[in-house]
Amino acid sequence: MSEKTLPKIYEWNGDFFAPVGRRFIDECNAEFVIGQRYRLALSEDASDSYRAQYFIQVKEMWQSLPDDKCARWPSPDLWRYYALIKTGFCVHTQIVGLDTFEALKIARYLTQDPYSIATVKGCFVDIWRAKSQKLLCNGGDMDAAEFKRSKEAVIEFLASELGIDKADLPTKESA
Repeated sequence: MSEKTLPKIYEWNGDFFAPVGRRFIDECNAEFVIGQRYRLALSEDASDSYRAQYFIQVKEMWQSLPDDKCARWPSPDLWRYYALIKTGFCVHTQIVGLDTFEALKIARYLTQDPYSIATVKGCFVDIWRAKSQKLLCNGGDMDAAEFKRSKEAVIEFLASELGIDKADLPTKESA
């Protein structure tokens, strides 16, 4: 089995689990050995509608940004990634340069990725890269539980950036 095997979808037919669809059958034939036993684990995915509602909410909040903040955050994704970093849903790396000048060059190079933030203190460069909110099964960095925690933290952070209380945001039920 490969190190990062993507989950397959199976259907219980009353007697055994069988892969659903030609794609999953072909993947199972390529990956598994006939007669060998494998352990299935349930995967709790965040629903597509739950995730879509979150991204719509971020976009709506971004559209209400004051003009002076729009220049800093030209897209809802950049603002969301900044919020992920500020709420701790990120990967932190520290690099040591030979001197401050080299540290500045390293920081400039590594922050070409718009979804990261770097600071320089002397010869130290600290880089924070926001985690992807794609689920692990889709090649991202989060499982469903971490996605839910990050979603709540990001919405609360963005609301505070707008100067509003999270409780005052419209909910799916009130929309």
